Amino acid sequence: GNFTKGGESMNIASGLGAATTLTRDDAAAIRGLANVVSVSAGLRSRTFIVASPESRVFALVHGTEESLGDIHGWTWLDGEGFTAEDVAASAAKVVLGRVASARLFGDGVDPTGKTVKIHDRDFEVVGLMRAVDADQDEAAFVPVTTLGTLTDRTTWLQTITIGVTEAGVATAVADAVTALLRERHASHI
Repeated sequence: GNFTKGGESMNIASGLGAATTLTRDDAAAIRGLANVVSVSAGLRSRTFIVASPESRVFALVHGTEESLGDIHGWTWLDGEGFTAEDVAASAAKVVLGRVASARLFGDGVDPTGKTVKIHDRDFEVVGLMRAVDADQDEAAFVPVTTLGTLTDRTTWLQTITIGVTEAGVATAVADAVTALLRERHASHI
């Protein structure tokens, strides 16, 4: 269904990212809601990640903010994530999921400090992580501002991921987000 991760059982609907009305200002407004711990604005792009002419993978590249790893409970295997300053500067830094890294550099190889090319731009690998979600292990994560610039999507988002204080408040937060976005986007609905 069209639901948030874990939200199907709670019937919390979410969008598929096709609308072009969500903005980073919306994400900032959501940060001010009760019981919201963290927020990560997001974009996605399926593209090649290239480590060398002989080593490339077609994968999902997520443009995110620095908080996504905390929201999803990533385990850092090497290095660390990019920072809020990296997002603000549209830095060319990337975090690789463990499966994507193994496909590019070999199993058990620390990729931090190495360079990969995404959308014809060089990125420094700053972190290697293991995720609870297997799909994230096969992906790469770059600052949302960087991916927006590379894909000409600087004014809108596809996703906003929200971390809450505890599972019991997720429905109330979803209702508050819905009301907030309806108010902010009244002219679009």
